[in-house]
Formats: sequence, C-alpha cells, structure tokens
Amino acid sequence: MPTAVFDGWAAGDRQSNCAGDGNSKKATTFLATFVCVCAKDTANTADGSKACTGTALTQDWTGANANPSERLVLELVQLCNRHHTTKLTAADLRWRINLVTELITYESAAYFGTHIKGQCNGSANAGICVKYTTLARAAKAPTEAILWLKDLSDLAAKLEDHEAATLKLKRINEAIQTKAKAAAHLAHMAKQAAKTELDPTTTGQSKPAVAKEDCSNHKDNATCKEKGCKWEENSSDKSKGTCKHEGGEGQTNTAGGTGAGGASDTEAKSAPIRKKQEDCKDGCKWDGKECKDSYILVNKKFNLSISAAFMSFVAF
Repeated sequence: MPTAVFDGWAAGDRQSNCAGDGNSKKATTFLATFVCVCAKDTANTADGSKACTGTALTQDWTGANANPSERLVLELVQLCNRHHTTKLTAADLRWRINLVTELITYESAAYFGTHIKGQCNGSANAGICVKYTTLARAAKAPTEAILWLKDLSDLAAKLEDHEAATLKLKRINEAIQTKAKAAAHLAHMAKQAAKTELDPTTTGQSKPAVAKEDCSNHKDNATCKEKGCKWEENSSDKSKGTCKHEGGEGQTNTAGGTGAGGASDTEAKSAPIRKKQEDCKDGCKWDGKECKDSYILVNKKFNLSISAAFMSFVAF
C-alpha cells in the first residue's frame, strides 16, 4: 500500500499538504485528494471523522511533516468498491470526470470538499477539502488545472480514438464479408448460366437433328442397303434403280438445314413471325407483347442478374 501520498516531502500541516496547485502543489494525485477530503484529523475527532462514511474512522492523520500511515491509507481504500469489475469506455470515463468536476465550488479559489473561511486544515472551524488557487472564479477548466483529472481526460480522448478505430475495422470486416458473399453468388450465377447455354433443353429449344445418310449418292443395290437406305428398281431396267431413304424420297435436310427460300428450320420457326400468343410454341416464349426465342429471354434475364450482382459487389 503506498504511503508517499504527497508530491515531494509532506508539508508542515494539512492546510499546506491539501493544496492542489500553486507553489505548494502537493495533492496532485487522486489518492492525495482522497486523503485530504476523507482522512480523520487529530484536530477534529467528532463529525470530521465521518466526512466520507457513516462510521467514524479510527486512523488519525496529523498532516504535520508526515505522509499518512499505511493503516490510514488502507482504511480509506477499503471505502472503495474494489471487487466490482467495470468495462471502461470513453463515454463512461467522461461521465465520471463530469461527476467530479460538478463537486468543485468556485469563490476566490476553487474547492473540492467542504470548507469554512477558505481553510482546508481539517479542524472543526475550518474544512476538509483541497484548495485550487489557479481555479479562482473558474479561470480554468478543472481538467486543465487538476493534474489527475487532466490525466483521466487525456485517457478518455485516447479511448475515443481507439473505439473509433475499432468501429471502423468492424465495418471494414463486415464490408469484406458482404462482398465475399456477393462474389460467391456471382460465381454461382455464372456457373448456372454456363449450364443453361450448354444444355438447350433448359431454354425450351429442341436439340439439333443428327444428319441422315445421303442415300442418293449410292448407285447400286448392295451399297444402298448397306447404308440403311431403300433401293427402288427401275421398272424397265432391273440393273438400274434409285437409292432413297426409308419412308421418304430423296435427301432429307441435315441439322440446321434449309427450308423454303433457303431459310433454316430454326429460322423458319423463328419467334418474330408468330403474331399470336397461342402460336408461340416450339422453344419460344410470349413476353407480353411478342413471341421471342426462350434462349434470348434466358440470356437477357441472366445479364440483368449479373448486372445487379456486380453493382452490389462494388457498392460500399
């Protein structure tokens, strides 16, 4: 337990020791202030021994050329709630500092505690207090003139900076997590779109037909049948004939072949020529006004989804 309570050597009396500023700056710490305001004085054994507690203290302090005894300091410290744990925040510390400064009274000097006739010597006709001459008529802020309050105020400022940096870091981490989720969603959508493009059934389009054998190229019966075609003999000359497809005449179109006017089967069935909703079939979809290829609609929706996901990824 500390016993060297006052700055430098203890002064000759309590009045000199309990000066918080000026030439005899002694009570510069919270503990010294605590002793000046609460310690029982040998010159005042009545109510002066109950300044900070309802029960009279037992340890006396003369204040004459001596720091308080270890037993006196221990008795005072036991008045504090030392077993309660508090999470210190800048706001809480500022609040506690304000509570202390509100207890300071201002006259020809400033006083923390109770005084009579401007004295803090602990006697019955004076007072138990700490005197601050430089705070006369509130000339300065207490957090500037009282050293231990200034230290606490500086600590509160550092806590405010720390809390602001911690909050900023938290928001950065939240933004990183949000963008990571957006990126994962974007990758999933791209993967699904790739599957849609590779599998025409997902767009409602038919798979292209496999090209059939060109039977008309075969000029004899044996080759024609070997290729899975049908041989039709010439009625007038049995050695001649025509090689055709089973169930049809001549060569059928290959995949993506042309229909009337040189247009492909897909083009022949293209959506724009279907003016009515009931005719919009075969891999096409009605979008409310006209018939469109379902593959185009799927790509359009995907592109819109990609754009939305990208904007959510970059926006912060």
